[in-house]
Amino acid sequence: MRYLYITLSLVLFLSSCRESESRDTDDMPAENTEQLETMAWKSFGEEIESSPKITLADLSERYKNMKVDDTLETRIQGTIQEVCTAKGCWAKLALPGTDELAFVKFKDYGFFIPVDSQGDQIILEGKAFLEETPVDEQKHYLEDAGASPEEIAAVVAPKRTYRFLASGALVAPQTK
Repeated sequence: MRYLYITLSLVLFLSSCRESESRDTDDMPAENTEQLETMAWKSFGEEIESSPKITLADLSERYKNMKVDDTLETRIQGTIQEVCTAKGCWAKLALPGTDELAFVKFKDYGFFIPVDSQGDQIILEGKAFLEETPVDEQKHYLEDAGASPEEIAAVVAPKRTYRFLASGALVAPQTK
């Protein structure tokens, strides 16, 4: 629970925009935009358009060049890899070309997505940013979780985490 409060505080602190780039939806593949238009989207949070500004692959590349204070306001589309099964208060999206996941939270804890939405398509609008967790903070979390001394000692470098703070979301349930 402490981690949630620290993360939320850090997200709010980092929410000042330093970089704002986007691409028009005209750059999106035509077959992708046509497919998106036919999906049955359910809206959560602020009302947003159903057309991404950049691809998830583009976001993955931009994350690689971000510094901790950078933000990117955009709208993206992807497949939900993981979702909070208690409330739907967070989700994770795979970043193409990496083994990384973008960790998504919802602005002001003001809305949630369905808890059974793993595998569903999602369009998110908001701010992408990079969070770096210092070594001492990582060790603290591991101690709180009851990790072994060996696991704690193995942490020797700051951890980069790709984050996305969504102000609105559209979810299209997969056929189940």
